[in-house]
Order: sequence, then C-alpha cells, then structure tokens
Amino acid sequence: MNQTKQLKITIPEKLHVELKARLLYDNLSMIKFFSFITQEYIENNPLMNDLICDILKKRKLKSGRLIRNKNSLTKLGIKNMKKNFLTKEEIKNVYDILGESDIDEV
Repeated sequence: MNQTKQLKITIPEKLHVELKARLLYDNLSMIKFFSFITQEYIENNPLMNDLICDILKKRKLKSGRLIRNKNSLTKLGIKNMKKNFLTKEEIKNVYDILGESDIDEV
C-alpha cells in the first residue's frame, strides 16, 4: 500500500504567486514539483546536492568547512554506490534474464 502524507509550507504571498506562475509555465503542479524535488534530494542527486550546499552557504546556515565536507562525502557516497551496487538498468536486466529462463532449469 502506498501511503502518502500531506506537507504544508508557509511562504510569502508574492513568492507563492511567482511559484505558481513558474510552475504553470513549466506545466508542473505543485504536488509534482515538490514530489520531484523531494525524490531528488533523498536520492542525493549531484545537482540537488550542489543546490543545497549553495543555499547553506548563501544563507550562512553552515560553515564553509561543513559544507565542503558534506559535498565531498556526498560525492564519495555516489562513487561508492556506483562501484558496489547494481544500477537500476542492471537490476532490470537481471529480472529480464530471470523472466526468460525456465525456473525448473535452475
């Protein structure tokens, strides 16, 4: 079962109007936008990581040293994931191979 949770954010009205206009221009709903952003953040997308580090730096939410550490650890984690785990395409290929073989033959 795919359970969902609601998310409520509070932003200034002007920012809300500008966001709605940009999303309309890009043909995205707010739900899709925030779902995509959340997914990319959770999956440690390198572009999202750079954006988060940039936000932390500009807003002075973390020191430069901590931001550099976060950035290097994220890049190291991505490198290790590629090195030690199968990609989504490789997993799909395994399932395709298993689906093609007769289970009685194994």
